[in-house]
Amino acid sequence: MTIQFKTIAPALLAEKKRLIEQAAQGPASEKRNTGYDMGEKSYSCYQIDPVTGTEKKIELQVSGDWSYSNQSEAAQALIIWLRDIERGLP
Repeated sequence: MTIQFKTIAPALLAEKKRLIEQAAQGPASEKRNTGYDMGEKSYSCYQIDPVTGTEKKIELQVSGDWSYSNQSEAAQALIIWLRDIERGLP
């Protein structure tokens, strides 16, 4: 497996940052027990607190033994983008 590193255009990065800010306010779906001993797959992003410098994890979607997702449109757009990256799409 070859790892390819790509750069993100500043305008695209700014767009994703805005989506992360919106997703941070999004409502989460109810957690559902969807299996046992399945492990977990999640899509997340992080926000840096400008005052403390600490990271805040924003879960977009989690699937496995327990499944739930961020219901905001911004979170759904980020999930699609992350899946495209995972599949190697531009």
